[in-house]
Amino acid sequence: GGNRNIVNLAVQLGKRYSGVMVAAPTGPSDTEIAKRVAERQRRHWDVHSGPTETSSALLLFPELAEMGRLEGWEPTLRLDPKLMEFMGPDRDDFELVSQVRAACAEPDTDDFTSSGVYGTNDPRTADVGEARQRFEEQVRFLVDFIGLWKTIPVPPAFQS
Repeated sequence: GGNRNIVNLAVQLGKRYSGVMVAAPTGPSDTEIAKRVAERQRRHWDVHSGPTETSSALLLFPELAEMGRLEGWEPTLRLDPKLMEFMGPDRDDFELVSQVRAACAEPDTDDFTSSGVYGTNDPRTADVGEARQRFEEQVRFLVDFIGLWKTIPVPPAFQS
């Protein structure tokens, strides 16, 4: 979801106050699956309880994913109609309007959705195979990240 800012802050604080190297790699972003997920996020605001998270839940802990509760599901996202217009990534000004939409997002989930699904796409389209492939790609990326990171000399600030 949208936790990147807090993760970056945790990384910075970990480095500063613990004196250890800390990283929170993300990726890959250039695979077919990653591009599909990114497009869903851009087009449908698929960041919470949509197909991407539901796919992950079905893969990792299927006994907790109560898919039967989604029978007859309809989007419950409540945004001002002007903000809904900003959801179209095909707009020439999407970079600008998507940030305005984010700035106007209310602070609590129940302020703008009664179901917990932030976006407009259907969580019933969750795909366990896609989640499995995405996780495998992310693990390979993390392994590559660590392998490369280990080849870099430890910076002086972390040598004590």
